[in-house]
Amino acid sequence: MADMQTVDERTAVDVGTEFARAYARGDFDRVRELVAPDVLEREINPGGYIELRGADELVAEARDFSGRYGRPEVLELTVEAAGPLVRVLNRWRLRWDGEPALCDFYELLRIESGRVAQIVLLCSGVLPDVRPGRRRRRQMCRTLRTRARAGPMATRC
Repeated sequence: MADMQTVDERTAVDVGTEFARAYARGDFDRVRELVAPDVLEREINPGGYIELRGADELVAEARDFSGRYGRPEVLELTVEAAGPLVRVLNRWRLRWDGEPALCDFYELLRIESGRVAQIVLLCSGVLPDVRPGRRRRRQMCRTLRTRARAGPMATRC
């Protein structure tokens, strides 16, 4: 019985890894293949709470995010079993108004029948890359505060 649990666990982690990598490289056709048609994503980010229902809505949101920030540079990607779920830890460097920015997000995936059935996501939002020597950091911080005041969807991750 222990061997079967190990195989199931490894398979779920493999699906989670492939999902995370496909999303990062902008392969949204592959993302669609890896999620269940009725996938549910619940996300909390600095702008508020977002709930996406279904593969079409999830992929549309992923394309929109990619359109705003381009293909990310993956700085960190960790995928591991977390009990019956798969934990995905991401850190990406993006481009925001031509300047480098960072986004950290943490996902818990429920895998069913080899597909992602549910995603619970906590996102930092897109933040200025605060490495020393960045001159536009103050302006980007001001812009983030303005967007945060504009409403819950303004600073969506």
